[in-house]
Amino acid sequence: MKKVFFIFLLILGRVGCSDKEEKGAKGEKAKKEQILRVALNGKPKGVDPHMYSEVIGGIMSQQIFNSLVEIDENGNIIPELAESWEFKDPTTLVFNLKKGVKFHNGDELKASDVVFSINRMKNKPASMVMVEPISGAEALDDYTVKISLSKPFSSILYNLAHPRTSILNERSVKEQKDDLSIAGIGTGPFKLIEWGTGEQIILESFKDHFQGAPKYDKLVVKTITENTARAMALEAKDVDIAYTVAPIDLENLKNNPDLVIVSKPVVLTESITFNFDKEKFHNKALREAIAMAIDKKGIIEAIYNGLAIEANSPVSNVAFGYSDKVTGLPRDIEKAKQIVEENGLTGTKLKIITNDNPSRVQVAQIIQSNLKEIGLELEIEVVAWATYLQDLANANFEMKLGGWSGGTGDSDNILFPLYHSSSAGAAGNHGRYKNPELDKYIEAGRATSDPVERKRNYEIAQQMIQDDIACVPLYYSMDNMVMRKNIKNFKFRSTYFHVIKDIEF
Repeated sequence: MKKVFFIFLLILGRVGCSDKEEKGAKGEKAKKEQILRVALNGKPKGVDPHMYSEVIGGIMSQQIFNSLVEIDENGNIIPELAESWEFKDPTTLVFNLKKGVKFHNGDELKASDVVFSINRMKNKPASMVMVEPISGAEALDDYTVKISLSKPFSSILYNLAHPRTSILNERSVKEQKDDLSIAGIGTGPFKLIEWGTGEQIILESFKDHFQGAPKYDKLVVKTITENTARAMALEAKDVDIAYTVAPIDLENLKNNPDLVIVSKPVVLTESITFNFDKEKFHNKALREAIAMAIDKKGIIEAIYNGLAIEANSPVSNVAFGYSDKVTGLPRDIEKAKQIVEENGLTGTKLKIITNDNPSRVQVAQIIQSNLKEIGLELEIEVVAWATYLQDLANANFEMKLGGWSGGTGDSDNILFPLYHSSSAGAAGNHGRYKNPELDKYIEAGRATSDPVERKRNYEIAQQMIQDDIACVPLYYSMDNMVMRKNIKNFKFRSTYFHVIKDIEF
């Protein structure tokens, strides 16, 4: 099968980091068209930044849109569309916009676009949780925006740096009748040219980008969901950069002198989520037995070749507010068996849903085997990515295997959407977990700007989640990027939103 796929790629042509030569009217050589080809491990649902919460959607939105601020490689907030900002008081934040910023349709960015975008964010499924503390937005003049908060919120700037809080062009959104799924107009470094089926998306360098146009002409984003196929596409020079390469494939690529591997931690925790709308998961003994049965170390070694870190908390180990003092249940297969037998749980049928990522399917199979050892029967349901997201939003599952990327690099972007009672549903708390006492500590972490106090509240919150077995954190992920050795100025981000607009080759 691999050989057939390799031949197919050769037929397509070896076009990595392509220089497409064109001839002028008189046959003279014209400037070569430079094309960067990037492979993603999943198919984006669309480019509307306010609609889709998955990382792949954010990666696409990041190319087309900009936010008011951004996060640099050191986790600092730096200007993007905003020139500067100031807290007038704990609940009033004023942004001064850069002048002369152009949208892809030629319109200049104005404060009215920012106000329109923030109001839209508050009514869209992916973005609403990011701007929940914003009570209002007002244009003071064409380049000044006042944002009012319902209460002090220490993470507001981090949230406003996320692709899910990108700024849109009011005129184009209205012209498109609010449907930006495959036709977004932003201020970003690339213009969307062709979506097709989403399997291959073509973007063009935006020459009027306020930070300077990319050094290459086109960006082609390919969906290659199968891990080995993504690695083979690199070797066949069909792509120049591959996101999220499986550890087993790194072994085959590391000796290729034409390739460079970048492997670093990212703010992604893989976990099992319980659906608390299902009566069986109200039984803490069942959750406890499941947590104690799972062989996290075995999963990391067998599936990830050691390129992952065992999780002690649902909060990523590279996120602000993570605590290594938080403890969960250690693996104890005999104790788990005892719990199952003493509580009459032997033979309990369970079902876990995951998407069709091969690594996740393999993880699910190990968990299935682990639970069988203690007398529980686990059925695995593997679905396409779009179906997976829909099922999670609609609570159409018993147990979920999946990850959450805290894309702001802050604990609030993990704890609030995943475990606060108000986020139950599509916003992120797919398990519908509700704990008013936990809510207090998550809210307290939001309310203070003192980093020590924030960390204290987040540590308590993490331990409460572990004590109640609201989920089973499995491991912290590494992102394995592989690219051609002639790629320069690639900028890795622990948020997964790596910067590719500045690449040269």
